Amino acid sequence: MGYIEVGPNGELALPQDLREQLGVKPGDRVELILRDDRTVLVRPRPHSLDDLIGSGGTFTRALSQEEMDDAIRRRMAERHAGPQDRTS
Repeated sequence: MGYIEVGPNGELALPQDLREQLGVKPGDRVELILRDDRTVLVRPRPHSLDDLIGSGGTFTRALSQEEMDDAIRRRMAERHAGPQDRTS
């Protein structure tokens, strides 16, 4: 991976290839865990139900459970697609 520089306010900028491998995007949160051997584990925060609110778009009629599940699946796939997976 290499080295990264600590910014003046303690911020760390993750290299693009690492962000892509972790599936993190601007605004996402990651957890930093300091291990006994002084290495740092970077772990993306799992998405919660709150993250899904509003992710299905706007609906003009009542949807079945299957339609809601499909809409959520599609939106989450779009949200977490890597650059090679995006069509737009």
